[in-house]
Amino acid sequence: MSRELIDDYTRLLTVDTRACADLFARDAEFRTRMGSQELRFHGRHDILCFLYHVPRQISFRTVAARPEGVGYSAEILVLPDGLPPRTQLVRYEVDGGRFTRFHLRPANGSELPRAASRG
Repeated sequence: MSRELIDDYTRLLTVDTRACADLFARDAEFRTRMGSQELRFHGRHDILCFLYHVPRQISFRTVAARPEGVGYSAEILVLPDGLPPRTQLVRYEVDGGRFTRFHLRPANGSELPRAASRG
């Protein structure tokens, strides 16, 4: 279930923002960094408002997901139009088929994961 949920997130992020936000619980927490700023959003509505700002020219793809402690971790390949690909790491928790906590951060050095760099 957790792999399908993160796959849905990466598929819907730039295609159907409202459906993407619906993957989050009503009281979910979403954290990310922009430059030196740590951003925190609480609740599906605030998450939806943030997700509307994701540029539509970027593609996302889940390349790995695995259980980690009480939650999961995943690697997301970010494919910006006209720029080199990079990797984001996400740590998330799920309850009732929805994200309850979601922490997105860049990979160290934004290197490509091994799974994505093959052929």
